[in-house]
Amino acid sequence: MDSSTGVPLKFTLTPKSGGNAVFDIGFTKVSFAKPAADTFSYKPAKGVKVTEGSTNAADSKPAGSSAQPTVIGKNWDAIAVIDTSGPTASGSSGTSDSAGSSASGTNSTDVKSLLDSFGTKVSGSYGSGVVFHTRLINGLLTDSGTLYVGAVTQSALTDAANAAAK
Repeated sequence: MDSSTGVPLKFTLTPKSGGNAVFDIGFTKVSFAKPAADTFSYKPAKGVKVTEGSTNAADSKPAGSSAQPTVIGKNWDAIAVIDTSGPTASGSSGTSDSAGSSASGTNSTDVKSLLDSFGTKVSGSYGSGVVFHTRLINGLLTDSGTLYVGAVTQSALTDAANAAAK
């Protein structure tokens, strides 16, 4: 931190388990002098047509962002709960035949097997699912399509899923 301005000058993110930093960023040179006014002026290139757009954040939602995650806990103990059980949660986007293959050629059993191979199978009051581990965050994807994710332990994820099932 800069002692006179309180501006952070370096940030390092290390996993709880230790080891090398996952993210390490900092200034090597910084100036708090007032920048020249022309620093903030925009001059479009010759032949470019400029149009003014909306500055309202509500007008610029990305596609598919209507469902917001629910957050359990606070700060570093927070767990985001996301319902992924929409119409494509099974991995198929077309009509299925009796063998489980969709018109687009995707087999939902193959997709589930692929996801299962990346994690550890777990079960509880919520049913069953797969836990995915990284050095920073862990995730639990239940077979019902609910994703629990956070910078928390596997037991915190399964406890949250068990509590939601009650």
